[in-house]
Amino acid sequence: MQILATLICFVVCHAGPVDHFLPFSKALAERGHEVKILASGPAASKLERYGAEYDTIEGESAEDVALKCADASVVVTDVGHLFALHLQEALPTRHYSYYDNPEPYIPGGYSEVAAQVMEASEKVLFANANLAETMDLSVPCEGIGFYPRQQVEKVKQLREQPNRRERFFAKWGVVDLGQKVLVYFGGNNETYFDEAFPAFLSILRESSLSNVIIVLQQHPGAEKENFDKVVFEKEEMPFPLIVSDFNSSEIQAVADIALYYQTSMGPQFILSGIPTIQVGHKRYDDVLVRNGLAPSVSNVEEFFDAINTAECVDQEILFEKLGLKEEWYDRLEESLFH
Repeated sequence: MQILATLICFVVCHAGPVDHFLPFSKALAERGHEVKILASGPAASKLERYGAEYDTIEGESAEDVALKCADASVVVTDVGHLFALHLQEALPTRHYSYYDNPEPYIPGGYSEVAAQVMEASEKVLFANANLAETMDLSVPCEGIGFYPRQQVEKVKQLREQPNRRERFFAKWGVVDLGQKVLVYFGGNNETYFDEAFPAFLSILRESSLSNVIIVLQQHPGAEKENFDKVVFEKEEMPFPLIVSDFNSSEIQAVADIALYYQTSMGPQFILSGIPTIQVGHKRYDDVLVRNGLAPSVSNVEEFFDAINTAECVDQEILFEKLGLKEEWYDRLEESLFH
């Protein structure tokens, strides 16, 4: 049955859902729908970097934003910010929420906020279609089966460029002696700042690594306060420490190994063909670790072994665990309008 064209509003504060809402908007527009993206905070900054069109809602109240969406047939918010909760409560029109993270639980307060937003919405759409069947919510749940593979393809293309290392080393004034570039992709919650990141630095201090470069790629939400950057820049190690000002795709292009803890980007590293290691104060059973796609290390011996044995892994199981569906657009349109 043909679905009549209508107006859809996506409201986003976190950076992660931007990589979902943009392809959704494009696909919906191609089917004749009118789409608006309203954004603030890290999401607005990311959209700005992408050169994408959006309406800013910085500093506006939930009631003000609800009025901007008054003509929409459906409004979809992200789930990681309390503003989304207030907006869900203020919206008179059909209001859904979208859970972009592939994990069912995210420490550091994210999941607690997400649960409130989801319960306040009329329906929850899950990027990982598997979660729609396992999350315990009182509202309807539907799986879309989407992962932003357009970012993966971009990273793959960048990694194929022959001068990618040359540009990186020239920018930082480091002579290329064949060093391994290890990039630590930071988080943005108390668990990361208070436990995981200090544990990572402690491991580096105790390590006997040589012929490496350690790069910190900050989470976009952490750049405002710069807690991890300030601490990182004070460290003295026998190898270069660099705080990246590349975007995440550019730095993945030169990463020989991706290091992380509690970031939704983990699957992107694997799908882009980057050997990946979880590094922190203790094991966190995310989709990579629990399926044997990345080791989890919490001391210097484990870290050293993981670095020396890091390799690309089979990606097939990850597609299944991410709940990907080739017909994601049809599932999206069906979920929005039925």
